[in-house]
Amino acid sequence: MQKINEEILRELSSLVQALKDPRVKGVISLTHVEASRDLALARVYVSVLGGGADAGTVVAGLKSAAGYLRRELAAALSLRRTPELQFIADDSLARGARIQQVLSDLRETEPPRRMITAADAARWLAETDVVFILTHQRPDGDTLGSAAALCAGLRSLGKTAYALENPDVTTRYAPYIADYLWPGTPPEDAVLVAVDIATPALLPKIYESLEDRVALVIDHHETNSGFGRLNCVLPDRASTGEIIFEVLDAMGAALTQTTALPLYLAVATDTGCFRYSNTTSRTHRVAAALIDTGIPFAAVNLEMFEIKSRRRFQTEALVLSETEFFDEGTVAFCYLTQEMLAKTQADEDDIDNISALPRKMEGVEIGVTLREQGDDLWKISVRTSQRWEANRICARFGGGGHPRAGGCHCRGDRADIRRQMLEAVAEVKALHGHGRDSDH
Repeated sequence: MQKINEEILRELSSLVQALKDPRVKGVISLTHVEASRDLALARVYVSVLGGGADAGTVVAGLKSAAGYLRRELAAALSLRRTPELQFIADDSLARGARIQQVLSDLRETEPPRRMITAADAARWLAETDVVFILTHQRPDGDTLGSAAALCAGLRSLGKTAYALENPDVTTRYAPYIADYLWPGTPPEDAVLVAVDIATPALLPKIYESLEDRVALVIDHHETNSGFGRLNCVLPDRASTGEIIFEVLDAMGAALTQTTALPLYLAVATDTGCFRYSNTTSRTHRVAAALIDTGIPFAAVNLEMFEIKSRRRFQTEALVLSETEFFDEGTVAFCYLTQEMLAKTQADEDDIDNISALPRKMEGVEIGVTLREQGDDLWKISVRTSQRWEANRICARFGGGGHPRAGGCHCRGDRADIRRQMLEAVAEVKALHGHGRDSDH
């Protein structure tokens, strides 16, 4: 019966969060299910953890939706009989308050920047009932896929999890995160988890004030500043998605297609469909486990890595027409200006990962892409071969990233920034000799 109870709890947790009844509001957690052995009745215990909602009102709303929820449950689960649903208010708020007090005590006794393992993160999440997840500015497949998968995995364990709405999400990535969004600001006592965010400067502008409230950071960037109270930072993982996979596995969460699809998005996009040098045998083992669930991985690969819009081709043509080469063709500079974007009408989906363009040219070992932001501000993306480390170049401008991919921001005119970047490249080359031995 325990397995049946868990399956009912998992499906109902997802269904309840999608209800439109105004009475069913706030942070609602279905704590556990007790189904009778003949499946005639299932008692569903409900805790209301915030949002100004009254538990009695919420339970009344759920009772009104019981018929609909039972029908959806019958369609989702292969049970010999779908039980009647009885919703019961569960006094879990007191337990939640005790957990919050424990967390508060930990904040006073533990170092503010404690590094932990994936297993530690799993144990911490196991003791946390409600989680709100932050993603970074200009979100990519790794941050969004990691957030969606963590939400799905935690919900499958009966927990309440949301991803905070990110205004920068593009139409291509939106479907992967849509079912997990919490609109607006989180409750004041919310437990915040940041995924794939190396520094508070990468938080969306609307969430800058939440910097000091981040309880757990899960990330794979070598340059992570450790801004969370707890920080699970594993730079040897090719993506944050790999870490989320480990955390959920350690928690005992079943690997379903619902969790595997966003995880595959995270792993595949951060490894360039397993072509980048950050890809390891572990990455392939994780991908194999995800593919074994039956997800449409080929469709993800087609959408993310092969199909390009006409606007993308037009933008690439303009960028390539102004490309400059230095140091015997081993260094290439590409420029993406606002004028180019206005001419092609390209959006963020159209120009996703355009910073990889210069490194695709034969002989180029260091590719630098300058994207104009306005008011003399430029976003700099650096991609390198294994001979050189992009994050060392970007660190000279207050940025960072990975050895093969780094970023920073600079203010000034294009010619001046190009000069400064060339000087930084020359300094890195001088300090680190001829780089690594291989470009493979």
